[in-house]
Amino acid sequence: MLLFKFIKSKSSFILSFGELALIAPHATPTRAREKKNWMRPYDYLHRGVTYFQLKNYTAALADFEKQLTVCKQLADTYYYMGLVHEAQGSPAKAKEYLQQAYEKYTSTGFHCTDPYSVTPDQVFLLEIERKRK
Repeated sequence: MLLFKFIKSKSSFILSFGELALIAPHATPTRAREKKNWMRPYDYLHRGVTYFQLKNYTAALADFEKQLTVCKQLADTYYYMGLVHEAQGSPAKAKEYLQQAYEKYTSTGFHCTDPYSVTPDQVFLLEIERKRK
């Protein structure tokens, strides 16, 4: 059994792969990660935005739908779904999703944000308001 040694202040402790996977899944070997779905809460959103930027709208919508199964209150997901529908030439659907993005952003305030920096794919209320009109 392969073990890892971690140094924490002046004491050290030993972890097995299983224990390591619980506290630092990114540090475990690829084979250990293949057994589980390692998508984190916003990964579908970020991958969907990447697909959108590559103009792969079908894959983008699929990831945004998956993101909605993780969190239905995230305004960013609805915003980007609106942009995809706009790019596909569906203005009515685009307006519907942008309206939902606006409602989520203003009512729940739930959107990707970091008080110290701008997060990848972060959506601002001003962007939503501009696209809604």
